[in-house]
Amino acid sequence: MKVKEHSHTIAHMTNSKTSCYLCGGSEFKPLPSFLWLVACQNCGLVFNPSPTVDSHEVANQFYDESNLEHRWKIRSTLQRIARIRWRWLMKRVIDYPGRLLEIGCGTGEFISLAKRLGWDVVGIELSESFRLAAKIWYDLDLRGEELSRIEFPAHFFDGVSLLHVFEHLTNPLQFLNEVGRIVKPNGWLFIVVPNLSSWTDALFGKSSPTLTKRDHFFHYTPDTLRATFNASQFEILTIETLEPNHHIWTSLYGYLSQWKGSEKMGVFEKSDVKNSSVYDWAKSNLPYWMGSLTAIFLFPISLWLRKTFRGHEIFLLCRKRE
Repeated sequence: MKVKEHSHTIAHMTNSKTSCYLCGGSEFKPLPSFLWLVACQNCGLVFNPSPTVDSHEVANQFYDESNLEHRWKIRSTLQRIARIRWRWLMKRVIDYPGRLLEIGCGTGEFISLAKRLGWDVVGIELSESFRLAAKIWYDLDLRGEELSRIEFPAHFFDGVSLLHVFEHLTNPLQFLNEVGRIVKPNGWLFIVVPNLSSWTDALFGKSSPTLTKRDHFFHYTPDTLRATFNASQFEILTIETLEPNHHIWTSLYGYLSQWKGSEKMGVFEKSDVKNSSVYDWAKSNLPYWMGSLTAIFLFPISLWLRKTFRGHEIFLLCRKRE
């Protein structure tokens, strides 16, 4: 599940549509086939200048029982992905275990692994269905409030993670200010976001698996993500891109089951693909099995994508400046 900030941040973005959120530039170009998004002609940031949805509404609409059923089917895959992310992180974080906050932790695979590794964990998840699943599956008690409403003590956490959450925030710099307040000096922040300059986005074009998701308000490249964090109180330690083995197969599903209506489509209006065999195929474990079966053949491509910063996911680790 993804966490989004409070409605006042939505108003802020709506009122700031005439200037770039990141650099203050005033020249924008709508993206062909994605006319609800604009690209700043100065810094290249791609974003939705007028998000109008409520975070809890998004949680209830996008992360409901049907999505939960899908996560149950691919639970072993989610656990494997959590292990991959932890291995990447632990190679770069020296002081552990400690106190960890995960924001938007879905059904809890990542934070559950952290708990087993000895971390003192706190998780935030807006979806009630996902919170219940996390309790049943992993005995996790997740909080259902937004970060801005919890008021954690200053310098409370050693680390914070946001895994496919940062792109859903309506005011990322304001959000980073609050994270900076609750993280200890030299504490770390771990981010995973989709990469707008990925090979798969270029391959699928107007059916981009990243851009077609209407609840993604910001779309980052490694460069615009660096610029965002350079404007915060965090110092970037490592930034890489990785290509999950299954991604080409799940992207193929996105291509086959493209949402309809383009710029006129409402945030919650999906096509009737849920009644199709394509949807049933994607909601099974098959794309992930295909990813495992073809991993050895796709390895040279994955290595090339990592070297050229064109993998689907951006992994970013930073620490709070003293």
